Amino acid sequence: MSDVTISVIMPVFNAEKHLKTSIESVLQQSYADFELIIVDDGSSDSSAEICNEYAVSDKRIRVIHQDNSGVSKARNVGIQASKGKYILFLDSDDKMDTNLMEDNLKIIEKLNPDVLIFNFRYVFSDRCEDNRFKQDELFFGDNKKFFEERLEAVVESELMNAPWNKIIRSDLIKKNNILFDERYSILEDAMFSVSACTYAKTICVNSDIYHSYYIWETGSLRTKWTDSRFLAIKELYKLEKRYCSRFENNKKQMQLFGRIFSKSIFVYMQLVSVTAELTFKKRKEFLKAVCNDNKVRQIFLNKSFYPNSGVNKGAIRLCVKMKMTFMIIILYRIKNFFRRK
Repeated sequence: MSDVTISVIMPVFNAEKHLKTSIESVLQQSYADFELIIVDDGSSDSSAEICNEYAVSDKRIRVIHQDNSGVSKARNVGIQASKGKYILFLDSDDKMDTNLMEDNLKIIEKLNPDVLIFNFRYVFSDRCEDNRFKQDELFFGDNKKFFEERLEAVVESELMNAPWNKIIRSDLIKKNNILFDERYSILEDAMFSVSACTYAKTICVNSDIYHSYYIWETGSLRTKWTDSRFLAIKELYKLEKRYCSRFENNKKQMQLFGRIFSKSIFVYMQLVSVTAELTFKKRKEFLKAVCNDNKVRQIFLNKSFYPNSGVNKGAIRLCVKMKMTFMIIILYRIKNFFRRK
């Protein structure tokens, strides 16, 4: 038996600047039957003290301290410690709208989905921008209906990417051992979401907005460099193809994920080419791995997959085909130079 209706899991690492706002957004919920599990991932600032102070003041808050092990490990620890019937995630620099739990749990009580996906807004330092996902009415259906009728819209509007815009049945996660892949520090959240939708028998999509996702840095290359990025891109694509393989009529969905994979590879090659912390030798080494990868070559030679807009992708594709790593670096560095001017 679950002790509470919903467990909110919040990983925290050196988040003192925004942490109180995030915690308060949970405590100010119009729905009260929840627990907040905060996993302090070895913070070196005042985050641990802030978390402990809140735990003393509200019995619904539990704080777990661990050595720095990454956000995936922190979330997994939270999942294992959770007692709620449903699980909801929140990052330590984001905010929930006051009615998030109440509104969506009313839907869950009526329709009983394994996964409920809700909408969110982007909040930049200079503006707020609502997610462009719109649908006239609430969607509810089995996995097949979701795959055929809503998956494309959900993926294209980025609702699939993160765990924090979903309320997921706890036993779905625990019985199927759906955890965050601790090998990666990027795309692990999208992997988790794809796995949850793969195992869910019923899925609900609520287009109303309940979550503020803050972007504190701007620019397409704001993500910090990680050596495992290419492996994470391939692992996510493998999970997406496995998901699609569960259904017979999957051509357009496979093409959708193929285009996203292709776009991710373009971004990765750009990162490799311009990231200051990489030596030239390392750049060539990483790009060589891309050019020699059979899946990349298969996708790049398939005209239905690769994007047609933006940087001169035709030239980049040709360089990949010819395994011209030096030219890839040159092309992206030229682009980066003019972009800064």
